[in-house]
Amino acid sequence: MKRSYSCNKYKSYSIRNHYFKNGLFETDDPDVQRLIEGADGYGVFIHPVETPEEVAAMKEIEEKAALPQEPEPDEPPIAVQGARGTMSNKTVRKGQVIGGKK
Repeated sequence: MKRSYSCNKYKSYSIRNHYFKNGLFETDDPDVQRLIEGADGYGVFIHPVETPEEVAAMKEIEEKAALPQEPEPDEPPIAVQGARGTMSNKTVRKGQVIGGKK
């Protein structure tokens, strides 16, 4: 997938022989994309340029997320585990003071 990047600090910036021209760079090579996105300046002065298709896809995702959804029914726990396990016929220890006087 072709990705575009802009550099707002330097008009001609290079990362390992890949040059920004007038602050813009486009590539469809995934290795170069990882190289640019892993650079120290990415997110600082190197930013991705979003295409209209990407903007439309993001808006569609946001619209789906904004729709009201039915809450999932609460399910009771499978077993309640006490201090000594799930044995219900024995008394359950409520707590213990660690390091207290005997």
